[in-house]
Parts: sequence; C-alpha cells; structure tokens
Amino acid sequence: MNIKTKKLGVIFDLDGTILDDIPFILNLHVKIADDYNFPLTDELDALLREKTGIPICTTGSNLVRFKALRYLGKKIKLPFFSRMKVIFHTKTVIYEFFKNCPLIEGTQETLRFLSKKNVKIGMFTNASRLEIKRIFNGREEILDYFKGNIIAKDDVKHKKPHPEGIIKLINKWGLAPQNVMIFGDYETDIQAGKEAGVITVGVLSGVGTLELFKKLKTDYVIQDISEIPLKFPNLEFEK
Repeated sequence: MNIKTKKLGVIFDLDGTILDDIPFILNLHVKIADDYNFPLTDELDALLREKTGIPICTTGSNLVRFKALRYLGKKIKLPFFSRMKVIFHTKTVIYEFFKNCPLIEGTQETLRFLSKKNVKIGMFTNASRLEIKRIFNGREEILDYFKGNIIAKDDVKHKKPHPEGIIKLINKWGLAPQNVMIFGDYETDIQAGKEAGVITVGVLSGVGTLELFKKLKTDYVIQDISEIPLKFPNLEFEK
C-alpha cells in the first residue's frame, strides 16, 4: 500500500487500536457473574456480551455504560438495590485493569516509525482526558509521540461517529483531508473518517470484523497497527 504524499497526518482511535482492551471488556460479564457466584449459560453469555460488552467497548457515554451495567445486574438476578453494588464493583474492576492495560503489540515501534518519518500523529477517542491520563500513568512516553494532538470527548461537542475531532486535527495541522488517515477498530471510526473525507483504515484488533469494514467501504484493512511499517512503508511528512 503506497500513500503518495509528502504531507501526511495519522489519527488513531484508542480502545482496540492502541489499547489491547477489547477481549477484557467483551468478557467482563463473565468475571462479574463469577464474582457473584452466578453460573452463565451459553445463551446468557452471548446475550450479555452483546448487551454489555459491546456498548462499553464502543461508547464514551457514561449513561450507556451505566445502563449496560444495570442490565448486567438484572440478568444475573440480583435484587434491585444490589444492582448498584454491581455497577460500583464493575467500575472498580475496570479501573484496576486499565492501570496496567496492555498495548497492542508493536504499538511503540509503530509510533517510533511514524515519528522518524515526520508524520503528524494524533488521537481521537471517546475516552475522557482523565481516563487517558490514568491509562498512561507511568508510561507517558507513549503520549509524547502525539505532541498534544489528542482529542478526547472533553474536547468536542460531538463524539464519534461525528467527525468534529478529526476536523480539529486536520485544521490544526493545515492538511488536506486526503492527506490524513484514521485507524480504528469500529464502525464509528470509519464513519467519522468518511464524513471528514480522510483515508480510512480498519484494524482487526478490536470489535470490527472484515465483513463490517467491507460493508462500510473502508479504504484499507489491516490486522493491527503493528503492520503500518510493512503495509505503508512510504509514509512521509516533509519538514
């Protein structure tokens, strides 16, 4: 894959693109049910994955997350007032996980590759700035590659799939949309990219599938961002 331009910006999603957190979130209901000694049938396992795991993975809305966790408490047959305990317990479990959440393998090498090529590097995520700070506490060197080019949900009026965050970075960099790429693992990333007119790249390291990305007419699909140096070896940004 050859992007023929010497002025290029790259924007990354966070969850499932930089962070290797999707397997944990999709199976979060299994741990919570086990913590409350509630056996899961295959049918309920699949239902909770859809109704709790997917919403938590793909939205930055606290209300959506709250409803998903409340639904989880209901389905594992806890009394009404005990469901609030599930919500707080689950938030604690999530918080502890993200303190040491692994990165997608090869992330730092890819960021180093792009930095050496003088590519502008940005992030657009539905996570909050506080969440980002907590996740990268003790490994701030990862954030150094972005040089302040991070758009969190606090920084926009409209979260993905609205393209506001992408447009902010495009304008800051002074680049044409066709000289910017967005890498993401879910349809909202691709939809936001399409709306902004940038090059879209789906990654298979998160929620999205090859079938989904084909349906969305994604420009490129790769396994994960560690493939960027191999798939896009000629990326460059002139000084």
